[in-house]
Amino acid sequence: MFDFPLHPPLVHFALAAAVGASLFEGLGLLLRRPVLRQTGGHLLVLAPFLLAVTIAAGLYDADPVPLRGEVGSLIVLHRNLGFGTGATYLVAWLFRWVERRWFAGRALPGPFVVLYGLLLLTGLTLILATGYYGGELVFKEGVNVG
Repeated sequence: MFDFPLHPPLVHFALAAAVGASLFEGLGLLLRRPVLRQTGGHLLVLAPFLLAVTIAAGLYDADPVPLRGEVGSLIVLHRNLGFGTGATYLVAWLFRWVERRWFAGRALPGPFVVLYGLLLLTGLTLILATGYYGGELVFKEGVNVG
């Protein structure tokens, strides 16, 4: 249907939203700065949606590639890490939603902050791993480069 891969140009927007959400939310929590949390919250609304679009584009682009051998294993690993990243940011968005509904105007309980912070760190770690293996596919194996 398309004469060019869709995943590569979309991935940067999803990653920027997810990384930005983690950084702004994390700094906002640590420094107790509502404006940083507000920015992080806006990005966190975008991140799961953009990640879902990027994952869908990746699945579409990978469809003609046989999932055999080392390249196939890398594609499956990259795909599974992408699913984990998307799920993590969806759960982070749900945490933020719960926070705004249940704790509006009140101090957040310590365990909630710690769990939310760990969730954001997990998201960042998954992004790094997913991006690393995506880079291996493109630059080492030449997948989806034309």
